[in-house]
Amino acid sequence: MVHHRVSSEFFRPLVEKVQRRLAAWKGKLLNRVGRVILVNYVVTSIPTYTMQMQWIPQQVCDKLDLLGRQFIWSGNMDRKINLVKWDMVIKKRKDGGLGVHVSRWQNIALLGKLI
Repeated sequence: MVHHRVSSEFFRPLVEKVQRRLAAWKGKLLNRVGRVILVNYVVTSIPTYTMQMQWIPQQVCDKLDLLGRQFIWSGNMDRKINLVKWDMVIKKRKDGGLGVHVSRWQNIALLGKLI
């Protein structure tokens, strides 16, 4: 347990682990639906334990979402033009979105169990 203010630097290994896991996949060989499922799995499962124990800084959550967004649209970690607004992508599938999880919302939900 950490007894001081936690900076985003403290979570660098977590971000790097997600980045390595996504980079290991050949996203060009997956269709976009496969990439969405992979991003939901990787970005949701790897930081879950950390998210249920600590408040993750917004900068780290934004970086995790950015990694997922880049992988969905380009198939690798290169920058590419987004085809749909991010607000539409994060909507539930039944509402017409792709159902991509948002890291900040996941962190809040997992910490809510401690209340």
